[in-house]
Amino acid sequence: MKSKNLVILYPIILFILLFLIDKIFLFPEIRKLFISWKRFEVAVYETRLDLIKMIKEDSELKNGKKLFLVLGSSRSAGLNSKLLEEKLNNNARVYNFSVPFPEILYYDFIIYQLEKEKIQIEGIFLELDSILLTKESKIYTRNFSLSIDYIWDHYLYLFNTNSNTNIILKYIIKKLFITSSYPISFLGLIENLKTIQWWEKHRWIELRKYQIWDYTYSELKKLNESQRGGFKVFASNEKITDIRTNAMERILNISNHQVLILEKTKLLDSDYKILIYSPPLSSEFLEVAKNENKPELIQSLTTILAKNQYSIKSNVKVLDLRENNLGCREFEDSIHLAKNCMDDFTSRVGNDFPR
Repeated sequence: MKSKNLVILYPIILFILLFLIDKIFLFPEIRKLFISWKRFEVAVYETRLDLIKMIKEDSELKNGKKLFLVLGSSRSAGLNSKLLEEKLNNNARVYNFSVPFPEILYYDFIIYQLEKEKIQIEGIFLELDSILLTKESKIYTRNFSLSIDYIWDHYLYLFNTNSNTNIILKYIIKKLFITSSYPISFLGLIENLKTIQWWEKHRWIELRKYQIWDYTYSELKKLNESQRGGFKVFASNEKITDIRTNAMERILNISNHQVLILEKTKLLDSDYKILIYSPPLSSEFLEVAKNENKPELIQSLTTILAKNQYSIKSNVKVLDLRENNLGCREFEDSIHLAKNCMDDFTSRVGNDFPR
């Protein structure tokens, strides 16, 4: 009888042991050893919440300036907050919450956090196109963002999207086990212990690769303070004329689930002034999408919304810059505009915001 009881206890003991071992990675100094130094998206998502604290303490907002948000992907990370303010009016204050490859829930989550703090939002620059409506867009948001209270408060519409994915159960598991959400691996540890030559303060220094995490967090915090968000885009190593792996294998198909979430979140049914904009795509990306028979990747947002019988309210304006309408069209890679084009991009977005 005792031996049978012990057999029953073994799985429970194993679960507890794994649970406790997993909690070691709650300590940032340990976690950064096991996450590849190249995975900067982790740091971007984590430092976005710092912007909410900044907004709460912003003296300019307390003195009457109006809050505008940029909600976008890495393609919007270089939008110039101060130039946007000039294009809007002298009473605007812009914060850029852009993160790598977000899903619709990330946008809704940021608005939820601000509304929970009773922070008034005047307007939103909202990046959206077919790429952000693919099923792959959920990976970073579900791993590095959202909160228990957000998931709980949005229980009904998350379950009401004809999806077989049990979002809440998966999210609870991710929060219980750090290793199920963060890209922790022993291969990452091996890579991070290697040395690298790093340029800092006008000289080359030798660092262990895991030490670059400190630099990454420091730079993001500086950008939060100086630019109120955004981040430097690290272009992929792809050749712009050979983008099949990056564009067509990683980004596959439009997700009906993501389109339904867009509708369920009521993002476009709010009373906020909203500019929905689709950033430029390189001619190489557009050509490959056509040749690989992936027309859904270059469908206009209005076409996607019309197919799902989604109407646009009068306080919402759509700006499609994917193929034209922008003077500067140099690219870092197939989907990211070159740095010298960002002011042109910012000006166009700012000028088209609904008044």
